[in-house]
Amino acid sequence: MKPHPLPAACALLLGLAASPASACSVVSTYRVPTNLELVEQADVIVLGRVDGQRVTGEQPWDVALIVEPIEALQGELPESPLLLAEMTIAADDFVTLSNPYEVQHAHPEAGSGSCTRYTFPAGSTVLFFLEREGDGLRPLGAPFARSSEDVLTSDAPWLRLVRFYAEVVAAPEGERDAMLRAEEARYAALANDPVARLMAADIARQRAGPNRPLHEMMEDDLLSAEVGASADAMANAQAATEVGCAVAVMEGEDGQSLAGTTELDSCVNADELEPRR
Repeated sequence: MKPHPLPAACALLLGLAASPASACSVVSTYRVPTNLELVEQADVIVLGRVDGQRVTGEQPWDVALIVEPIEALQGELPESPLLLAEMTIAADDFVTLSNPYEVQHAHPEAGSGSCTRYTFPAGSTVLFFLEREGDGLRPLGAPFARSSEDVLTSDAPWLRLVRFYAEVVAAPEGERDAMLRAEEARYAALANDPVARLMAADIARQRAGPNRPLHEMMEDDLLSAEVGASADAMANAQAATEVGCAVAVMEGEDGQSLAGTTELDSCVNADELEPRR
């Protein structure tokens, strides 16, 4: 298992571990692990059913999620229910299930300040990435990674990908790239299957190697959003101008211009337009 820089990085910056009660911040060099790296980092990957929660202390965040193990995709299947600290049952009004066709980005709650997801619907089936802590297990603290996603069907794309990545990690390192290439090609060949194409794209991302530092990716996203907003504003302004010009020269059946027409100062000269009936 490869070491990962967090949650130690969060604790280093904040003086405390990230939790539902505290915001998480990452160091500037932090890279969100790829899905393959996430599998490498986990000691145990468990598919489990969310059965409830247990209060473990006096603070609001002193609560643990009760998870009934169903299957271990990596490591040994725990013999008894898991107690996952600082995770809780989601209130019905705030339940958000993982997008079943999202295989790249983490659950939206990871971006809410805690860096990782911490609320789950009662009864949901979730794929948990765990690490050893003493004699027990705890959630893998990898900010903004897909370490706890709902998996509601046996053929869910995320479940299938993690099964495969676990096989890749278990194989000799010299064989891994060939395994990734072959599986990517197999899915890519299913040209009329959009889910297969999603999975092929994710495997390609694993082959491409580590993600760029998070702050660089966020800066690019902000720049793209600004460029997109500027382009939209220009397009809307142009459309409004064109509509204004057209409305200004339209005539009714009686030959009279429509009431309340737009001024033509910013448009082409009205004399250059033919009235439309």
